[in-house]
Amino acid sequence: MTLLKHFHLPDDCSPMIRETYDYWVSIHPDEGLPGRQHFDPLDILRLSSHIWMLDVEYEPLRFRVRRMGIAIVDFMGSHDPTGRYLDETYPNFESAGVRKHLEHAVKTGMPTFRRGSAVLVSRKKYVTSERIILPLASDGEVVDTLLNLTCFQDESNADYVENFG
Repeated sequence: MTLLKHFHLPDDCSPMIRETYDYWVSIHPDEGLPGRQHFDPLDILRLSSHIWMLDVEYEPLRFRVRRMGIAIVDFMGSHDPTGRYLDETYPNFESAGVRKHLEHAVKTGMPTFRRGSAVLVSRKKYVTSERIILPLASDGEVVDTLLNLTCFQDESNADYVENFG
């Protein structure tokens, strides 16, 4: 876990981001990365509407939606993309910054954090969004799943939890 010393969340990040990161650290084995087998969604059930998981496929590197929380689907104003590839679902995915962050997590095995405006499409208007991408590797080395949480804040900096959590 020595690589984690190089990753720091901002002190003022969303409590949902902090809780998700702390959970990921808690399931992190002494050697290598945690895998899907370490992740129990019931442990962070209250965050489930904001969690989205991706299966990582190689050659070429692609991301298939394993799970998309209802708050994310609602925010995006689209159908549930579970089972589809991100590049097929979101037309500007290849040029969006989120792809670079996903690739970074896959290649380095390190989390990524972003705060800013919504990157892809949205039918709702919020001031900022925060996203954390956490790599999972069944064998402890090769990232095969990405555990992600995105939350949205309005003008008062309140997290968007509208009827979801």
